[in-house]
Amino acid sequence: MLKNGWKEFFYILLCEKDSNTMKKINIHLLVWLGLIALKFISLIENNSFMVSITVAGFIYMCYALVFYSASKIHQQFYENKRFLLYGLFLFVVLIFGTVLVRVIGRVSDFFIEGTYTFGIGNYAFFRVFFFMLFGVLYQLLLEHKKAEEKNKNLELEKRETELQFLKSQMNPHFFFNTLNNIYGLAYQKNDMTPKAILKLSEAMRYVIYETKSDQVSLMKELQFINNYIELERLRLVHKENLIYQNEVNWFGGKIAPLVLLPFVENCFKHSNIDEDEDSEINISIWIEDGVLHLSCGNTMSGKANYKEGGVGTSNVMKRLELLYGDKYSLHNESTSNSYFVLLKLPLEL
Repeated sequence: MLKNGWKEFFYILLCEKDSNTMKKINIHLLVWLGLIALKFISLIENNSFMVSITVAGFIYMCYALVFYSASKIHQQFYENKRFLLYGLFLFVVLIFGTVLVRVIGRVSDFFIEGTYTFGIGNYAFFRVFFFMLFGVLYQLLLEHKKAEEKNKNLELEKRETELQFLKSQMNPHFFFNTLNNIYGLAYQKNDMTPKAILKLSEAMRYVIYETKSDQVSLMKELQFINNYIELERLRLVHKENLIYQNEVNWFGGKIAPLVLLPFVENCFKHSNIDEDEDSEINISIWIEDGVLHLSCGNTMSGKANYKEGGVGTSNVMKRLELLYGDKYSLHNESTSNSYFVLLKLPLEL
């Protein structure tokens, strides 16, 4: 297994060319070259260039061998809970590295001038131990980073799965209500039934083909809302009591798809505008400081038909939290005879 680990290491070092790997290799090379340079500077004052660079190079090549050996041993054995072999191989690396450093120190004594050898062979055991420890800590850091990336990817996958699930629940909810409205028009043999079917067709095309991504064009989303409101208006007896103001004249932004619909939908669902000419629905959409504002509500006289909850509202609030976090603002009020909501969404450019 250790042999395979080193094969993998040299394959990455010599063959793998992706940007992250090359960046990592470059950083490692810079660190080791920096350490060699520091040792070289300490030797060059009393020795020749060749002697100084050779001794500095060999000593830190030894430390690098200890560092990467400890790192690969930790990866191959500790992660697989083979603790006996893990400890044994680390001990071998420690002894082998210590002997190698002392040999380099003794050999360098013949070439370095003066009686002071700059401690190349001194305290070899402790020096090797620290480089071995750094190798283990480095591998632990890599594992921690890899685990964080894995958890992040899992969270993103979970988030995407939940978003798709919520959208799959919302779409049938919208179509169910709209088909009920069209059925009412057809049952009454209303001449507006063909127009309603055309509006529904446009809405279906948008939902099926345009809402697969997290962000859609603001223009398309507002056109969808316009179509929905027109569908609802077709069936109303007191059409004058539906007040809709769309003051958006800039469509360069993007917005999460289908997040406005449930709040608009609730105005019609919770209203008795068909039964009472004194009831009304007010819907306004405008942009202020790069933030889309949706204000909608309804009033009712007589017996209330407000029902708490609803598939659309609960789903869209979950979607808002997943997509916008704490960047959106939602204020709603509901009483026995009124419903009101103010939604503020930042527009993505």
